[in-house]
This record gives sequence, structure tokens and C-alpha cells, in this order.
Amino acid sequence: MESFADRLSLRSVALIVVSCTGGLLFGYDTGVISGAMILMRSERDNCPRYGGYGLSDFQVEVVVDSTIGGAILGAGIGGWAADLYGRHRVLTISAILFTLGSLMLGLAMNFITLIFGRIIVGIAIGFASHTVPVYLGECAQPQIRGKVLGCFNAFVVFGQILAGILDGAFFYVHNGWRLMLGFGAVFSTFQLIGLLFLPESPRYLFKNGNSERAARVLSTLRPPGYDTSAELSEWRANINDEESNLSFKEIFESHSIRASLALGCGVQCLQQFAGINTVMYYSASILQDAGFGGSDSICCCAKDAIPIWLSISTATAQFVGVLIGQYLSDSWGRRPLLLSSCLAAALFLGLLGTGFLLQDKESNGSQSLTLVALLGYLVAFGWGLATIPWTLNGEIYPMKARAKCATLASMCNWMSNFIVSGSFLTLTDTKLKTQGTFWLLGSIAIIGFFWLLVAMPETKGRTLNEIADIFQNLSGEPHESYTPLANENAMRTPLVVNNSESDEKLEGLLEPFRESKNDYPGD
Repeated sequence: MESFADRLSLRSVALIVVSCTGGLLFGYDTGVISGAMILMRSERDNCPRYGGYGLSDFQVEVVVDSTIGGAILGAGIGGWAADLYGRHRVLTISAILFTLGSLMLGLAMNFITLIFGRIIVGIAIGFASHTVPVYLGECAQPQIRGKVLGCFNAFVVFGQILAGILDGAFFYVHNGWRLMLGFGAVFSTFQLIGLLFLPESPRYLFKNGNSERAARVLSTLRPPGYDTSAELSEWRANINDEESNLSFKEIFESHSIRASLALGCGVQCLQQFAGINTVMYYSASILQDAGFGGSDSICCCAKDAIPIWLSISTATAQFVGVLIGQYLSDSWGRRPLLLSSCLAAALFLGLLGTGFLLQDKESNGSQSLTLVALLGYLVAFGWGLATIPWTLNGEIYPMKARAKCATLASMCNWMSNFIVSGSFLTLTDTKLKTQGTFWLLGSIAIIGFFWLLVAMPETKGRTLNEIADIFQNLSGEPHESYTPLANENAMRTPLVVNNSESDEKLEGLLEPFRESKNDYPGD
């Protein structure tokens, strides 16, 4: 049996690493602000060593939301630009913008400059969050597409771990927050250099009439001896469908595309309203509020480094969950992973709220419960809610609508992020308090579970054209036949929407112990 590595050429490995650095930058920015905020909230007069601005809760929310606002803009422009100029060029622009924005943050002399730097970084992240999954989905073999797209999520969480480590290291340095925010330029420069040696997506080249170049690029992205003729034949069979780009009006008039778009946008909104970025943006502050570290939230004493170092464990917990999802996505399928993730995340959000309730009552063990619940939530979120939304949005749209649909889904993600992250501190100051806020987020995760139970088909092991046919079958629209890949016929099941297999695996995933597991279908 071929392993995952056996299905990759050297150039495809380079493509995954360099393009997924956009995900690392996404995660780094998400994580780094958590530690930097503690220093930026410090008063210059009280803590001259750390050089903070004495930011209020409202100003902290503005700093966070300025990046998210930039990301919404970047995601919106990114789809149009990816269709017009190509996926590779958009990723290059993203790396340039992130480098400039990071340098501006590191050199910021006032609050306004800080906001402008965060907006530029946000635009770059918006470009990357939209384009990287599309680029990877078009370059990957169908049999391993779930794992390849999962690499984007793994890099996002790895970026959060790096952010926590660098936050802790720079905490003790004068003006350390400048180093925290500016260090992202190192990673974006690496990506910019790496992109000089990577090709445009072969699917995009083929769609735009460069069939010979597309064939050459495709052969370099497949392992030695791999026959690309069947893959190219499938593209030729669908050339009429792929040569045209649908307008937004045509997209919304198509029942099948509207169905896939509803799922893609819905899972992106669910990902954010299940609370992940409230935890990641404010993890150090949450741990501070739970009683870890110094008692004065704006005093940068040595104790205040404790929540920052503990926040590394939160990012690591999510990374473990992402690796679980990465391992299982092409064997168990997307559906059982996402459904079980929703249930488990809701459970741990409930426990997290209970931990803060016990702290208000000064009960023993509240700190331990809070920390365990926080780590459990991040592992549970990682195996499904962190990975599957991006995987789905890289594979569920037909080529003629892919960039625009991915744009809308990315914008939904960032707008939801904007709403949740921008209101978290405000909600904790209302009658809901911190515990009620986490219970609210857990309730949303439960609602999401029941919606997905009805709305989400299984997509594992399908070619992109077959997945488009699934949604055409669901909507009742007629569709043209396509030529399946010859080397996939052995693993292909009849094209029907049947979730019984996934439901059985979901039940198994929820059992406390499982003695057996399936092999990857393509191994």
C-alpha cells in the first residue's frame, strides 16, 4: 500500500510547505496578539520596562477587530483577484503585505499606526485564508486531498504555538511586544522567497487555455511514474463547464451551487460562533481572569508571564486535535469528525463556564477545572471544527464558481470572527459574565450539530467533479456525465448521497474505546 508520503513528489511537498506558510501566518497573528495585549495594556509610567500603551478593553477589541476587518476586505478582494490574476499571484501579494504590515507593527509609534499595521496584516490574512485552500485543493490528488488541505489547518495551529513561544521569550525584553508583532515578517519573507519557485495551479492554467503548461505542471506535482492522462482527460471532459466563470447572480440562481455555498458559509460561521478565536485571541487574558499569574491585570510583573506560557499549552492542545483530524479525515470522513467535534466542544465549553462559576463562588478546584476544560475544548475543536470547514471549502464548489464561493465563505468566517471576538470582553462584563458567555457559545455548537446532521453529505474520496454532482443530486438539477479518473475506479462507490456509513463511524468515534479502525481508502 502506498503511504501519504509515497503519493507526493518533492515539488508537491515544497508547494504544501510554502503555501501553508500562509496558514502559519494566520495562526501566528491569532496567537501573538494574546501575549502582546498584556504588555500593550500596561501603563508606561507603571511598567517602563515593557513600554505599553495602557490600552483599555475597548481599545484592545479595536486592535483585534482591525485585523479581522482587514481580513474581511482581503477575503472579498481575494476571490476576484484569484480568478483574474491566478492563485499564485494572490499568495505572493499576501506575503508582501504581511511583511510590510508586520514591520509597521514592530515600528509603531502610536495607537493609530498600530491600527493601520493590523489592518494591512488582516488584508494579507484574508488573501491567504481564501486562496491557500483553493490552491491546495486544485493541486492535490483526490485520494489525499483531505490530508493536503488539512496541512493548512495544521500550519495555522503550529503558528499559534510559535506565537506562544515567542510571546513568552520576548515578554522579558524591553518593548517586547514590538518583537512579538514584528517577527511575523520573518515567516512571510520565507514564504515570499519560496513562492518564486512554485507554479500556478494546473487546474487554473487548464481552465485559462494553457493546457500544455498545465500538463507539465501537473506531472511535477505527482510522484514518479504517476499517469496523469486520466486526470487530464477528466478536465477535458468538463472543459466547457470550467471555461466560464459564473456571476454572483448565476451562482445564487443555481440550486446546487446555492446548496454547497450554504454548507460552506454555514460551517465557517459555526467555526467562529463555537468560540475558537475568543479563546485564541484572549487565551492569556482568560487564564489571567481564572487566577493564573499576577492579581493586577495591567501590571507587568514576572507573574504575568505565567498565563502567556500556559497559552502555549492551549495552542498545543489544538494542534493535537488537528493532527487527529488530519489522520482520520480521509479514512473516517469529514462528516463524523465534524459532528463529534461539535458535541465534544459544546461539552467542554459547558465545563469551562462551570469553572468560572465556581471561581466566582471561590470554590476549590476552579482553576484546575478551567484549565482542563480549556485544553479539552481545543483538542475537540481541533479534530473537526478547526479542519473540516477549510477542507470542505476547498472541494465542494464547481470550478466555474470556486473562487467566488470560496470568497463568500471566507468573508462569512471573518465577519463571524469580527462579531464574536469584538463582543467577547463586552459580554463578559454583562449579566452573562464569563461563565454565561461560554455557555452561550456551547449552545451554538449544539445547534450546529443538529444542522449538520441534516445538511452535510460525505465528500471523502471523491473527485471535485463528483462532489459537484452530489450537490446537483441533492438539488434535483440535471447534470452532465464526466469521465472519472481511471486509477480511482477501484475505490469508487456509486455516486449516491448516503451518510449511513459516516453515521456508523460517528457512533464509534463517540465511544470511549474503539478497538479497530479502517485503513485509508487510497493507501
